[in-house]
Amino acid sequence: MRGFKTFAGAAAASAILGFSAAAFAQAAAPQPDPPKPAAATEHEMKAKEIAGKDSFLQNLAANGYWCMSPAAGVKFRQVSSMPAHPVQAFDNLYIVGTYYVSAYILKTSAGLIVWDTLNNEKEAKEILVPGMEQFGLKPQDIKLVILTHGHADHYGGAKYLQDTYHVPIALSEADWAFMANTAATRPNSPPPPTKDRVLTDGQKITLGDTTVEVVLTPGHTPATVSSIVTVKEKSLPHVMALWGGTAYPATMEALGQMRTSIQHFKERAKAAGASGILNTHGFFDKINERVLSRGTYTSENPLIIGSARVQGSLDIYAECLEAQAAWYTAMGRK
Repeated sequence: MRGFKTFAGAAAASAILGFSAAAFAQAAAPQPDPPKPAAATEHEMKAKEIAGKDSFLQNLAANGYWCMSPAAGVKFRQVSSMPAHPVQAFDNLYIVGTYYVSAYILKTSAGLIVWDTLNNEKEAKEILVPGMEQFGLKPQDIKLVILTHGHADHYGGAKYLQDTYHVPIALSEADWAFMANTAATRPNSPPPPTKDRVLTDGQKITLGDTTVEVVLTPGHTPATVSSIVTVKEKSLPHVMALWGGTAYPATMEALGQMRTSIQHFKERAKAAGASGILNTHGFFDKINERVLSRGTYTSENPLIIGSARVQGSLDIYAECLEAQAAWYTAMGRK
């Protein structure tokens, strides 16, 4: 069963993905932005220069989250937590979750690899598992869950999968500790899974006909896990770069870690020949919307953007991060 639907153009896809104000996830009111620092403007202009005349990169530099001010970024992240339309993005890759956060399911010849587990046990039981089953995927066939990081909206359903289906859970060493601390110190946090496998930078995970490369990208959390993964489009292989941590961290120190991580991820993506970027907060890059607007499976896959655009996107991320650092300096953040 394919997850693609035919819609009458972008307007129909937008209607399906439309957000009502009443459904938005609640978030703390952002700190008002100070007057825009000149350095932020300078780096935003550099991002637009990188984009050149490429419409995809232009939109990323001008309208995407990455170059928003801190207050605009917080508002941008107030996204619906309602279930999203499950989609089959490639022959062997599926996306299931809410409008806010998604899980990725990779089908290999020897079972399934899953990235992230949604917010909690309820979402894992009522959104993730039924969404998988819609495509004929069985949770009993999950051979590994890779958690991108230790925030509750990514690990929340992991304990349920671990306890119910005896699924091994993998995360970086630093984020195992970060997750445990988050669960212990924040009220109403979902219980974390039992510590199982530890992921390291450069590690290769092979399951059947597929190998995943682990790329640790600290910044969003102490040791966020990004991945390089091969998918299939009409039976042809394509390498995708799955960025594990999306929103900017709140401190200058962590922002500096993310600066280094973007360059590291860019190098690994280039070496692997990655032709697309994914993340489990798909609204940042309108991933579900792009898949749904595709129409029929015979049309071009909008998630395959080419290696030059992948590299350009990460260069834009880097310039926008410098703009964010200028905002932080103006706000007095340490």
